[in-house]
Amino acid sequence: SAHSNLSIGGNVEDFSAILERLEHPEKVRFCVDTVHAHAYGYDLQSLYGQQVFLRAVERAVGLERIALIHLNNTTQQCGSY
Repeated sequence: SAHSNLSIGGNVEDFSAILERLEHPEKVRFCVDTVHAHAYGYDLQSLYGQQVFLRAVERAVGLERIALIHLNNTTQQCGSY
């Protein structure tokens, strides 16, 4: 759930934690959901915020591990997670 304290995937560091626990991490790719990222607190509305987010993804798992970006919208405030 995008708006739950017990969820995974809002913080891109969750992706890294998942990879560390897999037997074959090289076989895994991720989907970035913009509502989950926004609800977590990543500013995806500004160009600067998007760049910060992409750098965070790059540091966490590398952009090559992102197979899909689910672009969607929400009425929730940034960081409402």
